[in-house]
Amino acid sequence: MKKLIYIFSILLFISCSSNDDYGTPNENDPNQVTNLYGDIVTDLPVDMWLVTSFENQGEDQTQNFESFQFDFDVQGNVIGQNDLFSESGTWNYSERVSNEESETLTLDFNETEPFDALSETWDIISASETTVVLEYNSNSISKSLTFTKE
Repeated sequence: MKKLIYIFSILLFISCSSNDDYGTPNENDPNQVTNLYGDIVTDLPVDMWLVTSFENQGEDQTQNFESFQFDFDVQGNVIGQNDLFSESGTWNYSERVSNEESETLTLDFNETEPFDALSETWDIISASETTVVLEYNSNSISKSLTFTKE
């Protein structure tokens, strides 16, 4: 009898499992908010970045930034600089709080041209360790911006 109780206890112990899924996102939950680009906060502050594409209202304005390097730091500061000029600003990543929103990257420079055109809250279209693609659409204003790591 002791042997039977012992075997039953072992089987019961083996069949029980802990809830290892606690806190894991449920892919079937339509209310589950997924943020894909949170690594941007660690990717941007590494090395210098170049504007490799900037379109404003369908007009290619990349040449306005072709001599500039952008240096993002972990405190949320950004500097656009070339050999002759430097412009300071701030940047901030925001997670989306619902599935109807986008993750965003806010750039805020002074009103100095051409940097004033970058001062927006941009939707993040894609982001990797080497490329960040952003879009801004509001009312009749449409812009796209791509940073590529130097």
